[in-house]
Amino acid sequence: MTDATARVRLVDEPDRTGRTTVTLLGSLRARLTALHTTSAADAAGALTSGLCALGREAARTAEGARLREAIRARRAGANAELLWSALLIDRWASAMPPGPVLQDFRNDLALLLCDDLQEALDLPAVPTEPYGSRDRPDEEDATGTDFIVGLWVFAEELRAGIAELAAPSDGATVVSGKGHPPVAGPLLR
Repeated sequence: MTDATARVRLVDEPDRTGRTTVTLLGSLRARLTALHTTSAADAAGALTSGLCALGREAARTAEGARLREAIRARRAGANAELLWSALLIDRWASAMPPGPVLQDFRNDLALLLCDDLQEALDLPAVPTEPYGSRDRPDEEDATGTDFIVGLWVFAEELRAGIAELAAPSDGATVVSGKGHPPVAGPLLR
């Protein structure tokens, strides 16, 4: 199988709408459209809250917990919490519904690998499944340490995803995340 005939297999969560190139494109379009009616504070808040939620999720794993505790035990952790408290970032981020930053990134990365993207772009836009506070994994307050751990997870996924885009294809199903951040999720699994 050559690069031209390689197929990407997206694995969907059982209780969610199935992903196709059209739905992935619809999700990206919806987020871009929402930016026209969203304040910068709300957009940044959703990203900040989403990274904090990602950090809390990662901290439930052994690797993530070790990183979180190492940060908290050092000056960086204490200063992060001091800044978040003094500047009320903790209240602001805790009040915002977390955006699904890793899921959005993985879906957008998958669009770059779709062999039917032009056909999907030629179709009329499709409504997408909304997300928001109903997707909040817990009601824990956002912390500076969670944000730092969330950035670590996101950065690792970003690095691994771009490496996958640049890797030569042997025609196999594209898989991302092997040996990387401790947050499981369906991108190209």
